[in-house]
Amino acid sequence: MPSVGLVVLDLAGTILDDGGAVLAAFRAALDHVQIAVDEAELNAARGANKLQVFRRFASAALGPGPDAVRAAQEALAAFNEEMLVRLRDGEIDLIPGSAAAIQALRDAGLKLATNSGFNRQIADAILTKLRRAVGAFDADVCGDDVPEGRPAPYMIFLAMERGGVHDARSVVVVGDTPFDLQAGTNAGAGGVVGVLTGTHDWRSLGATRHTHLIGSVADLPALLRDQFGLRINVEEPSPLSL
Repeated sequence: MPSVGLVVLDLAGTILDDGGAVLAAFRAALDHVQIAVDEAELNAARGANKLQVFRRFASAALGPGPDAVRAAQEALAAFNEEMLVRLRDGEIDLIPGSAAAIQALRDAGLKLATNSGFNRQIADAILTKLRRAVGAFDADVCGDDVPEGRPAPYMIFLAMERGGVHDARSVVVVGDTPFDLQAGTNAGAGGVVGVLTGTHDWRSLGATRHTHLIGSVADLPALLRDQFGLRINVEEPSPLSL
């Protein structure tokens, strides 16, 4: 494997603790269009392009056709409005240790990118707050930027393009959902790393193709040092509880 040149990090559940805001916004949006979806289905949808998620739920509930298209659009608008209200009125909490980990990766000379299934308006609202805490990234990509969201690899490819990285084998993709891991695998990334700080546990992430599972992004510098041979300053890693 070539030396690591780019680390692509998911946002909510990986760098940020959303405090349940994403699932709450999903529920509010689906209630708005009177579509019932259980908690497991909502959780399984995390990490995907939000319009694709609402189209799938609406088609399952209403059948394919104009009613489903209309319901999906209305649900997406309600979801986006709910998320923007929560971002405007609430604080963004970093996953413990993520700021130090990001700085350690920068100090090691790595390029860093974010990717997210949110639309551009929501992603920018998150990134504006995130930059104040951890600085700017070399690239950021969201669901609006590509023709198809996760598990398609296009967000990762665009992060590579914007970061000036040509070899997917030199990329490490980090996320907290099966969709994150599937996108990394589909992109041919050299590292596909699952973190246990989201709503998915080691069973669901472990059942998805990956290269490594770690407790949180705080453990990423140690992983890159020990498994990928990077020279990187590492704080004491947090214990991994299975």
